[in-house]
Amino acid sequence: PTGPGRLPLKGYKRLPDDSREEARDSDFAKLLRKPNARHDPFFFWLWTVSTFEIYGEALWVKIRPAPGRAPTQVWPMHPANVTTYRNESGDLIYRYRYGSQADKFLEWEAQDVVHFKSYNPDDQVRGMSRLEPLRQTILNEDASSRAAAAIGSNGGRPSFALSAPTGLSQVVCDGL
Repeated sequence: PTGPGRLPLKGYKRLPDDSREEARDSDFAKLLRKPNARHDPFFFWLWTVSTFEIYGEALWVKIRPAPGRAPTQVWPMHPANVTTYRNESGDLIYRYRYGSQADKFLEWEAQDVVHFKSYNPDDQVRGMSRLEPLRQTILNEDASSRAAAAIGSNGGRPSFALSAPTGLSQVVCDGL
């Protein structure tokens, strides 16, 4: 298979002369090679890119062995299960709902979430799918197709009659 999951992702170390060298044994490079205990890198990156293309955003949560430590795993979070809000301090909080009950959720502060997002004119925090602007056009086209099919299945006759309490004038009748 080809695609984003097969791209060689590397970690680099910035050198004093502003150049860089590959840092193959860095914690970040190891995390890119093995993002978590369940997903192989191909699936992880394929999920990330596919979710971003469909939903306009993809989210990962960083799992740390202890607060303030470097993350040892990153796990994908489905955008449909994530809501955001600001706490009393104004910090952005990501709430991930899991299971079938609305009261089961986990929360993380913004520094523990990697959020890839596209432009959204209505929301500065969440991304918008590139498919979203097409939704109304598709809905209108579907309604038009259904109406045309209904007229065709009715022998081209409308399924209603118009009446006027005082009748129609000759001008109106000639215009029909």
